[in-house]
Amino acid sequence: MQVYLPDGSPLELPEGASGADAAAAIGPGLAKAALGVRIVDDGLHDLASPLPDGARVQIVTASDEDPDALWLIRHDAAHVLAEAVLELYPGVKISIGPPIEDGFYYDFEFPEGTTVSEADLERIEAKMREHIAADEPFVRSELPAAEAIERFRAEGQDYKVELIQDLIRDEGTETVSLYTNGPFTDLCRGPHGPSTKRITRAGPRPRPPQARPGAGAVHVQRALARRAVLGTERHGPVQRADPPGARGEREARL
Repeated sequence: MQVYLPDGSPLELPEGASGADAAAAIGPGLAKAALGVRIVDDGLHDLASPLPDGARVQIVTASDEDPDALWLIRHDAAHVLAEAVLELYPGVKISIGPPIEDGFYYDFEFPEGTTVSEADLERIEAKMREHIAADEPFVRSELPAAEAIERFRAEGQDYKVELIQDLIRDEGTETVSLYTNGPFTDLCRGPHGPSTKRITRAGPRPRPPQARPGAGAVHVQRALARRAVLGTERHGPVQRADPPGARGEREARL
């Protein structure tokens, strides 16, 4: 098979080659720095994704300050944030955790009586850094939607169940994708970088989240790190403007 690089030059690859194969064929330095692959007219993909024959492709790296690289790093960091919080606070429920224009966040519902304060931030950061240093691969898998519902229901992740049910109802979704890094598996459309260790210059420091006003005993809290990766500016806590059951935009953020 053959793909074309940004300058128009062809690159011969074995049949079924991935973005990672293309990066390695160009050079070991690029293979080491690669975060994802951009396919013209088909958007951003995992490096592990097979490339279509004849596609025009560009390997995405952090070194060229590509906006897609920043998006991937923030997306990876959001998953590591959720992974750390789940380990430190048993019983927490997770909702969505996308990269956004000025950083990334993750929505959590903590068990009754559990709050997060300034004193907890260092241990959250420390746990995140453990998972970054562990170089955990991001592995994509696909699962029938009904099986995914049962999986997340068994884990007590009610918001993931709700999201999948919404996708089935609104989009006729039959199969969903999951991403696993280390012990953490999340419902996610992707893409992701190859591993947690590619989260460069990671300094996500969530400010103390706040309970959603009027939530009563249910504490849905958002930790937003602004320009936490590949940058320095940070933002304070952000209160949810929507109730936990809000739909629409949330599906697009998976």
